[in-house]
Amino acid sequence: MFKEHYKLDPSDLQYIYSFVMIPWTIKIVYGLFSDNLPICGSHRRSYLVIGSFMQLAAMMSLALNCQPGYDNGPYFATACLCMGSFSTAMCDVIGDSLMVI
Repeated sequence: MFKEHYKLDPSDLQYIYSFVMIPWTIKIVYGLFSDNLPICGSHRRSYLVIGSFMQLAAMMSLALNCQPGYDNGPYFATACLCMGSFSTAMCDVIGDSLMVI
């Protein structure tokens, strides 16, 4: 999509990819939040549900708004991919913490 539709160079793609990978570098923060701040009385289950719905929203908005008819630009696609990466990293942390218990 970035290469063919938005006509970006490989260096620009790598720059975008570096933003998409930022949520994976701060995974410890998600674990601290889920352990110390319960939502609706649950420490991990609610964060897993929130992360799943965030992933669904990010990918649906990417699929529906980044088509050739809707020219939102690469910034919107990057934001959707960052939100998807954040939610995937959060669900990964929650899944790892459930495996430890």
